[in-house]
Amino acid sequence: MSRLSNSSRGPIDSHHDRPRHVRVNWKLVGGLALSLAGAVGFGYYRYRTFQQIQLPLLWDLARRDLDHGDLSQALAKTNLYFGQRPDDIAALSEMAGWCLDGQLDAHTASRLYRQVTETARRHPHDPQLARLAFRLALRLAPVVPDDVQDSLWTDA
Repeated sequence: MSRLSNSSRGPIDSHHDRPRHVRVNWKLVGGLALSLAGAVGFGYYRYRTFQQIQLPLLWDLARRDLDHGDLSQALAKTNLYFGQRPDDIAALSEMAGWCLDGQLDAHTASRLYRQVTETARRHPHDPQLARLAFRLALRLAPVVPDDVQDSLWTDA
């Protein structure tokens, strides 16, 4: 077979063997890029809006679970809530009320105390947080072993 002929295609034309130049429709590409950016922006807006609506509902569900006696579900929902809003003083006060009423166990109460003190450090001019931390510390005092309490008083 010669170089100039091919049995299946006929004679080879050097003009047709070159790759064709593909023209890019830049208006179409730009329109698609803008549409994609708009869809992503709208999706993010909807996600943030849903989060803002979801958080108060999550707190209400935690309150309902605690009223029904399901402490583990209530604590799971409050952990999610405080993960998004760690400085919500009203929610911390309400949860401290649960602790002071004896609805929370000692481990959860100590975690709550830690969160209240961390929030009080971030907001040093809020007297409500200081009072709340003090009330929780008084509630937790019987839980701390006597030797640790003695060391706390002697180190002060």
